[in-house]
Amino acid sequence: MDGEKHHFDDCRYDLEKCKCDLKRYWKVSKISLLFILPFQVTGSLLSGSLALLADTLHVAIDALGSLLNVVIEYFVVIRRLNKNRERWLRITGGLISAALLFLIAFWIGAEALKRMSDPPKILSWLMLGTAIIGGAANFWQYWILKRSASTHITQESAEKHVWSDLSQSFAVVLGGLIVVAGYPIGDPLISLIVALNILRFALSLVRNACKFQPS
Repeated sequence: MDGEKHHFDDCRYDLEKCKCDLKRYWKVSKISLLFILPFQVTGSLLSGSLALLADTLHVAIDALGSLLNVVIEYFVVIRRLNKNRERWLRITGGLISAALLFLIAFWIGAEALKRMSDPPKILSWLMLGTAIIGGAANFWQYWILKRSASTHITQESAEKHVWSDLSQSFAVVLGGLIVVAGYPIGDPLISLIVALNILRFALSLVRNACKFQPS
């Protein structure tokens, strides 16, 4: 990534000392907290879709992760932590995010398996519309994050979280289309796939956190 694209227009520092990632993580957090979460919570509760609720819970964890990234970046950039403290702070943040994702994945998976035998009625068009708009917001977040030139685990974690949200939005859209076609089992089936995807991502986050060394 070109270093010039990394910086905001008002940045007057070099790549190592700038606060652009701090601003970037804060923007992504605000998109999740002020737009995606209220919108998707409403859509999932009204539609009755477990797949949409699963995606919403994942977004909620990612929003917490984004706020954690803001805190980490604040201490690294503003408080000027040494490399060893930076390493442990970033690793701790990654492991906390992973632990929350494990909890969400197991809960969603268990709920999806219970619904397989008797799928509830879903307002499929509401489920579909909510997932499409949520996916568009996830793409906006991903575009913001990809302009960073940073390569540390906090940046990698942020990008993977948002990419995972975006891919799950596509999965929920697919589930909505299956339900629209007259197959209500599409909702718990997609929910199970979403749970497995969250679990895969959490395992990847643990591996990367354990290997991380600040540059």
